[in-house]
Amino acid sequence: MYIAADSAVFVGGLGAGGLALILVVAAILGTRKGGDHGLGGGAALALALVAGVVAMGAGKIWGAPDDLISRALKGIVGVDALGEVTYAAVSILLVLVVYFVRWSPRARVWFGLVMATAFSLTGGIWAEATSVIADLAVGVAV
Repeated sequence: MYIAADSAVFVGGLGAGGLALILVVAAILGTRKGGDHGLGGGAALALALVAGVVAMGAGKIWGAPDDLISRALKGIVGVDALGEVTYAAVSILLVLVVYFVRWSPRARVWFGLVMATAFSLTGGIWAEATSVIADLAVGVAV
Protein backbone atom coordinates (compact mmCIF):
# COMPACT_ATOMS: atom_id res chain seq x y z
CA MET A 1 0.00 0.00 0.00
CA TYR A 2 1.32 3.44 -0.95
CA ILE A 3 0.82 6.22 1.58
CA ALA A 4 1.87 9.05 -0.75
CA ALA A 5 -0.67 9.81 -3.43
CA ASP A 6 -0.42 11.92 -6.56
CA SER A 7 -1.69 15.38 -5.65
CA ALA A 8 -3.94 15.58 -8.71
CA VAL A 9 -5.68 12.42 -7.57
CA PHE A 10 -5.69 13.30 -3.88
CA VAL A 11 -6.79 16.95 -4.09
CA GLY A 12 -8.43 16.93 -7.51
CA GLY A 13 -6.05 19.31 -9.30
CA LEU A 14 -6.01 22.88 -8.03
CA GLY A 15 -4.27 24.71 -10.84
CA ALA A 16 -1.73 27.47 -10.22
CA GLY A 17 -4.40 30.16 -9.95
CA GLY A 18 -6.42 28.06 -7.53
CA LEU A 19 -3.40 27.40 -5.34
CA ALA A 20 -2.52 31.12 -5.38
CA LEU A 21 -6.09 31.96 -4.34
CA ILE A 22 -5.98 29.46 -1.47
CA LEU A 23 -2.62 30.71 -0.19
CA VAL A 24 -3.61 34.39 -0.36
CA VAL A 25 -6.89 33.77 1.46
CA ALA A 26 -5.04 31.70 4.08
CA ALA A 27 -2.59 34.57 4.59
CA ILE A 28 -5.40 37.10 4.95
CA LEU A 29 -7.52 34.99 7.28
CA GLY A 30 -4.55 33.70 9.25
CA THR A 31 -3.28 37.17 10.10
CA ARG A 32 -6.51 38.91 11.02
CA LYS A 33 -6.91 40.08 14.57
CA GLY A 34 -9.25 38.16 16.81
CA GLY A 35 -9.21 34.96 14.76
CA ASP A 36 -9.34 31.58 16.47
CA HIS A 37 -6.53 30.12 14.37
CA GLY A 38 -3.95 32.81 13.75
CA LEU A 39 -0.57 32.39 12.15
CA GLY A 40 2.61 33.27 13.98
CA GLY A 41 5.14 35.59 12.39
CA GLY A 42 7.34 32.84 10.94
CA ALA A 43 4.42 30.90 9.53
CA ALA A 44 2.93 34.05 8.00
CA LEU A 45 6.26 34.91 6.39
CA ALA A 46 6.72 31.40 4.99
CA LEU A 47 3.14 31.28 3.70
CA ALA A 48 3.55 34.65 1.99
CA LEU A 49 6.85 33.61 0.42
CA VAL A 50 5.21 30.51 -1.04
CA ALA A 51 2.13 32.51 -2.08
CA GLY A 52 4.34 35.07 -3.85
CA VAL A 53 6.22 32.40 -5.79
CA VAL A 54 3.00 30.60 -6.75
CA ALA A 55 1.38 33.89 -7.81
CA MET A 56 4.36 34.66 -10.07
CA GLY A 57 3.95 31.28 -11.70
CA ALA A 58 0.19 31.58 -12.02
CA GLY A 59 0.49 34.75 -14.08
CA LYS A 60 -2.51 36.77 -15.25
CA ILE A 61 -3.89 38.91 -12.39
CA TRP A 62 -1.79 36.97 -9.87
CA GLY A 63 1.38 38.36 -11.45
CA ALA A 64 0.39 41.98 -10.78
CA PRO A 65 1.95 42.19 -7.29
CA ASP A 66 5.21 40.76 -8.64
CA ASP A 67 5.22 43.35 -11.44
CA LEU A 68 4.71 46.22 -8.99
CA ILE A 69 7.28 44.93 -6.51
CA SER A 70 9.89 44.27 -9.20
CA ARG A 71 9.46 47.81 -10.56
CA ALA A 72 9.91 49.24 -7.07
CA LEU A 73 12.99 47.10 -6.47
CA LYS A 74 14.46 48.15 -9.84
CA GLY A 75 14.06 51.74 -8.66
CA ILE A 76 16.15 51.02 -5.56
CA VAL A 77 18.81 49.06 -7.42
CA GLY A 78 19.10 51.67 -10.17
CA VAL A 79 19.62 54.74 -7.97
CA ASP A 80 23.08 56.23 -8.58
CA ALA A 81 23.06 58.17 -5.30
CA LEU A 82 23.14 54.89 -3.36
CA GLY A 83 26.14 53.56 -5.24
CA GLU A 84 26.12 50.01 -6.53
CA VAL A 85 23.21 48.40 -4.70
CA THR A 86 22.47 44.95 -6.08
CA TYR A 87 19.48 42.65 -5.76
CA ALA A 88 21.59 40.45 -3.47
CA ALA A 89 22.05 43.41 -1.12
CA VAL A 90 18.31 44.05 -1.15
CA SER A 91 17.58 40.37 -0.42
CA ILE A 92 19.99 40.31 2.51
CA LEU A 93 18.55 43.59 3.78
CA LEU A 94 15.02 42.16 3.71
CA VAL A 95 16.14 39.10 5.67
CA LEU A 96 17.87 41.30 8.25
CA VAL A 97 14.87 43.58 8.66
CA VAL A 98 12.49 40.65 9.13
CA TYR A 99 14.88 39.00 11.59
CA PHE A 100 15.77 41.98 13.76
CA VAL A 101 12.54 44.02 13.76
CA ARG A 102 9.46 42.82 15.58
CA TRP A 103 6.67 42.85 13.00
CA SER A 104 3.07 41.75 13.17
CA PRO A 105 2.17 38.59 11.22
CA ARG A 106 0.27 40.75 8.69
CA ALA A 107 3.36 42.90 8.08
CA ARG A 108 5.42 39.74 7.63
CA VAL A 109 3.02 38.69 4.88
CA TRP A 110 3.92 41.84 2.96
CA PHE A 111 7.62 41.20 3.53
CA GLY A 112 7.17 37.62 2.30
CA LEU A 113 5.64 38.84 -0.95
CA VAL A 114 8.47 41.32 -1.47
CA MET A 115 11.04 38.64 -0.61
CA ALA A 116 9.60 36.24 -3.20
CA THR A 117 10.14 38.82 -5.93
CA ALA A 118 13.52 40.01 -4.64
CA PHE A 119 14.87 36.47 -4.33
CA SER A 120 13.80 35.57 -7.85
CA LEU A 121 15.44 38.72 -9.27
CA THR A 122 18.66 38.16 -7.31
CA GLY A 123 19.63 34.87 -8.89
CA GLY A 124 22.10 32.42 -7.40
CA ILE A 125 21.12 30.63 -4.22
CA TRP A 126 18.32 33.14 -3.66
CA ALA A 127 16.58 32.22 -6.91
CA GLU A 128 17.27 28.56 -6.19
CA ALA A 129 15.13 28.86 -3.05
CA THR A 130 12.22 30.26 -5.04
CA SER A 131 12.76 27.61 -7.71
CA VAL A 132 12.47 24.83 -5.13
CA ILE A 133 9.28 26.39 -3.77
CA ALA A 134 7.90 26.67 -7.30
CA ASP A 135 8.73 23.04 -8.06
CA LEU A 136 6.95 21.88 -4.91
CA ALA A 137 3.94 24.07 -5.68
CA VAL A 138 3.67 22.70 -9.21
CA GLY A 139 3.33 19.22 -7.72
CA VAL A 140 0.40 20.40 -5.61
CA ALA A 141 -1.25 22.55 -8.28
CA VAL A 142 -1.33 19.97 -11.06
